[in-house]
Amino acid sequence: MAYNHIITFENETIFFLFIITCLATTKPPESAKTITGYVFDLPALKGKNIDAVTKSLGKPSEELKPTALEIKNHITGIKFLTRGKYILDVEYFADSKKVESYFLGEKDIVADYKPLIAIGNFD
Repeated sequence: MAYNHIITFENETIFFLFIITCLATTKPPESAKTITGYVFDLPALKGKNIDAVTKSLGKPSEELKPTALEIKNHITGIKFLTRGKYILDVEYFADSKKVESYFLGEKDIVADYKPLIAIGNFD
């Protein structure tokens, strides 16, 4: 899986959007198509804990749960949610259930971040 766009909510009030764009491949990316509507309503998830996020988005396709030692050392767990060719990774602290960050991207490396803005409901 390739992750090239990171969206972080910190302190539930400050919103950071970091965009890392990969080099274009020889063929035009499929993501260049116009996106209508969103796949993940990320603004609606701001400030919610991992239980509320899971309730809103449904069962994750995969989950990495931290061990007791990792929880003690503040290592986050990750839930992977897939919708078609898009993937959202939700990183959270298991002890407090606070969401640390959201990683939004396509399953394949993309050269254009603009469609991800649309599918994350940031238009």
